[in-house]
Amino acid sequence: MAAAVAIAWAASARAGALTPLSAFDIMYQPRPRVYVPDTSDNIDDVGKSFVVECTVDGTGHMEDCHAEDNDLYDEGVVDAAVADISRWVVAKRLKTGESSEGLSFEVTCWFREQKEA
Repeated sequence: MAAAVAIAWAASARAGALTPLSAFDIMYQPRPRVYVPDTSDNIDDVGKSFVVECTVDGTGHMEDCHAEDNDLYDEGVVDAAVADISRWVVAKRLKTGESSEGLSFEVTCWFREQKEA
């Protein structure tokens, strides 16, 4: 089974602590990578989700991206998603004009099976 990290955007679950992703202009966002697990033991992970949280530095790049606790069997998919989201770049200012430096947001990621063509 080939697997991919499907990334979907979620609103902040902790109002006040995080900035909604919709407030940012995303300048660069690489396509999610296809993650191929070493074994088929992670079949129970299909459909599960986890949250990645990042903070924006002064240049719009991500810093301190990390996944919150999750119950995935295969942490490789979590590592792949964190690596991809760590490469995002946002504008130095929010859509409202405020600085984005130091603000944090979260992204909900799902582990899904990718059908081979």
